[in-house]
Amino acid sequence: MSVYEAVTDAAPKMIQYGHSKPVQCIALKDGRCLGASFQDGTGTLAGQLLCWDLAEGVASVYGGEMHTNMIMAVAATKDGVITCGLDDSIGFGADGMLTSKVALPSQPKGFGCGTDLAAVVTVKDTLVTVSVSKKAIVAELPKFGFEPTCVAVASNDSLCAVGGNDKVVHVLGADGKEMYALCQHKDTIACVAFSPHCDKLASGCANKEIVVWSMADGSILLKGLTGFHTARLSTFAWAPDNLTLASGGVDAQIVIWDTAEGKPKCKLPNAHLAGAVTSLVFLDGTTLLSAGMDATIKTWTIA
Repeated sequence: MSVYEAVTDAAPKMIQYGHSKPVQCIALKDGRCLGASFQDGTGTLAGQLLCWDLAEGVASVYGGEMHTNMIMAVAATKDGVITCGLDDSIGFGADGMLTSKVALPSQPKGFGCGTDLAAVVTVKDTLVTVSVSKKAIVAELPKFGFEPTCVAVASNDSLCAVGGNDKVVHVLGADGKEMYALCQHKDTIACVAFSPHCDKLASGCANKEIVVWSMADGSILLKGLTGFHTARLSTFAWAPDNLTLASGGVDAQIVIWDTAEGKPKCKLPNAHLAGAVTSLVFLDGTTLLSAGMDATIKTWTIA
């Protein structure tokens, strides 16, 4: 959108950018919100990455070597950003530009990122690991005996959790070997997320149940968190306190959980009216950002 001060102006004072398609993922970088999406206004798919100034509510466009299809995931890194696109590539960038891309061996289904370790599960049922600092693929693990559906990497890079259609969360160590097979869910695993201290893992499934696991021994810390979402879980975010968990679902709802008490703190129905909540991230202990299929990014104050 072009903004003019007067009808006689030859050029706009500013150009305001926004998402016109579902926002697939959000991340925080230097106090700004990165929103990943796509556009097809020219009849050709192109990835879109916007950087939002949260104080002003305006966005700037990431340029450079952009993805040629939807950006399904974005994460902040020490020196910039990393993206994952449906053009079967990983992108690396900084200062408003994607500067390089690395081809993936097959199309991604899920993406997770720690500090220097990123992981991608693919349609060929494999796990691809990526070095953020080297901007290169490190390894591709042999094909799983199940269909992977989602993946998360601990912020200290020590663990990787892969959810599958076998209803199990498989926790891998830094060497790629399975440490735990977490069995409690009754349906396909839909989302997984490590806590900020890397000592807990939240998992959610198509059966609308949330389980919190201890990463010390793989035991269950909390289960039976059901009855609030009315459809499949889609995303998680942990608050900085390592106790508060936000869950989003394809039912357009967000639920804030007190995992110490094992109960919800509050519920945000119809958070994204066009459908699923696609991504959540805490700005601080009381401010939550959400993205959804309605092409919007919202901020919420959590009491």
